Amino acid sequence: MSDNQFSVLVVDDIGRERAHIKRLVKRHPAVDRCVEARNGYEALELILQDNFTVLFLDIKMPGLNGIEVAWKLKELPEERRPLVVLATAYDEYAVEGHRLNVTHYITKPFNEKDVHESIQRALDDIRQNNNQQRWEDFWTHLSANNTRLPGLWAVSEDNISETLILFNEICWIHIENKQLFVNSLSEDTLRQYRLRYKSLKEIEADLPEYQFARVSQSHIVNIRFIAGKDTYGRNSGRGIALFMKDPNKTSIPIGSTYVKSLKGLIL
Repeated sequence: MSDNQFSVLVVDDIGRERAHIKRLVKRHPAVDRCVEARNGYEALELILQDNFTVLFLDIKMPGLNGIEVAWKLKELPEERRPLVVLATAYDEYAVEGHRLNVTHYITKPFNEKDVHESIQRALDDIRQNNNQQRWEDFWTHLSANNTRLPGLWAVSEDNISETLILFNEICWIHIENKQLFVNSLSEDTLRQYRLRYKSLKEIEADLPEYQFARVSQSHIVNIRFIAGKDTYGRNSGRGIALFMKDPNKTSIPIGSTYVKSLKGLIL
């Protein structure tokens, strides 16, 4: 693909919505190519493989929503980040969009004029080289308004940069040899990343309470990844262990002092 090619990626979990946006986008004379993705995960995979000028991104999607995709894009080099148009059927997001200086918002149902105006604003941003500043304003806005980060920053495999591990992908977190690790499950692949946190207690403050539970001095688990529980040992040494939904069906013992607090939640 030429560096000067204006390419668009349309991301929406509803087929007819994708087709509608794609049809309107392709009518703009500046657009050379238009590709579609059915969800946030597919969009990220395409973005890693290819270069896109503009991303039309639905906010409300199952699995990985539009805001989470936007956070994940922070990991890309500046020159690889597409300009983003957030598409929503909810007026409150459009109102919020007026206070954001990074992404454009359009409200469903939208017409050719709405889509083409968004593309034109993107073209203006490119000419004025505003893309990076818009992204920085977006992340600053989210932080200033106490918008919860949708995951934990972990150390990448290069041991230098960081990658955002989304809450919905975190299977469990544990401490080993005074190091903290997060274990993520995505597309049936279990991966482990190191965390820069100092303690599990510090991590707990950044986790949504309804989704995670501390089960021992060394482990925090994501409730949605618990496959079941089992008992082990005999008599006074008898205990309870959770087994997880990862390919290895990892077993995580519950600390005896945590059993009472977990009753009714996961026991």
